[in-house]
Amino acid sequence: MLKWFAPGQRRFSAFGEYGSGTPPEIPLVQLLNIDQNNLKPFTKDILDPGQSEDLRASLSELSRGIRAYFQFQDILDLSMDADGIPTINRHYTYYESLVYLRESVMSWLDKNTLAALTLLRPFLELSVFHVYWYLMCRGKSYAPYYAWLKSGEGKPGFKRALVDIFENLPANGWASEGRLKELKRTMQRMYEGLCTYNHTPRVDQSTASGGGGLGEVDLVTYLYYLESVNILLRQVVYLYVLTYPMSLFPVEKHEKWGFESGPIGLFFDTTNYAVLEAYIGPSDIGTLKESLEVREDTKSLRGWFGSLRSLTPEEIESEWQRFAQSIPGFTRQDAKSIGERVALVKAFHRSAGWALNYIVEPARDDFPDEMLRLIRERLKTWERKSEHLENR
Repeated sequence: MLKWFAPGQRRFSAFGEYGSGTPPEIPLVQLLNIDQNNLKPFTKDILDPGQSEDLRASLSELSRGIRAYFQFQDILDLSMDADGIPTINRHYTYYESLVYLRESVMSWLDKNTLAALTLLRPFLELSVFHVYWYLMCRGKSYAPYYAWLKSGEGKPGFKRALVDIFENLPANGWASEGRLKELKRTMQRMYEGLCTYNHTPRVDQSTASGGGGLGEVDLVTYLYYLESVNILLRQVVYLYVLTYPMSLFPVEKHEKWGFESGPIGLFFDTTNYAVLEAYIGPSDIGTLKESLEVREDTKSLRGWFGSLRSLTPEEIESEWQRFAQSIPGFTRQDAKSIGERVALVKAFHRSAGWALNYIVEPARDDFPDEMLRLIRERLKTWERKSEHLENR
């Protein structure tokens, strides 16, 4: 049995990307880190490029939606709160939502539609509660969040959480009020619909009513999942954009800080933004930018970045050498172009983010000043696996 399971030592992996122009599509199996050698014949057939145009379009939307949601790993901050509580496990609910999203889509690809639908509710809850805790605790204290993380107490119901979120969104007063109300209504309705599969479905709600019993899945239910997850992902991504308005205003962080210094999170780079724009669409994302670029904190952060001195090419090279030397098992010659280097650094920091949010030991006094050093020590090996993507 052991050949089918991961080694005993925990390993966290992630991918990074960097490029210019419209991002080429990443296949679902690569995006979700699925072993293509073990795909079922059914799954291979569903993913076959020869499928109908409508199905391929829906699968493409799903891939772009997942990829857009993945981007928010790079904007999660690691700042201390007012009580000096460390950042360990700070963004656990977001990372756990990625786990549930992957498991849900994989279940669907394996034709386990009921399991796929059932996993969508915890995905929605986890993604929404990341936003809830962020908005309720930022600039104050994360003590309530850590109390919930430890005891499971203090978390409001989903409906109450949505009310609190939409009363405290950074986009309030700037984004369309009608669009915000519709987003809130849609998320509430989707949550209520998904609860059906976690509680006691009536006969007309049962997935077996269309399939005909155990082991049978009808096509309508199968496609219903695909449209449901696409609608759900779009709402979640919109909510995250409204929560993190700086995602709409990308910068090239390495030009100011190199590959290790500077704030963690806070900004998107141009590739993060390109992925987001490809999903939301140029028109809609343009409208959002026009609404949110006049916010005082948005203008302030953009102005601050613009006021910083840009590093010279020699300084950027020196910063790269310093970063590469600090990573166990990393070779400075692994990446030569700026694009490769930014992508590798992004992959490293995403992997570190996973590790940091799943540590279950007591926090140490030297967090967060020594955080990255400790994380590097935990990452005993740094394996580079790269694939060339055209135009990237």
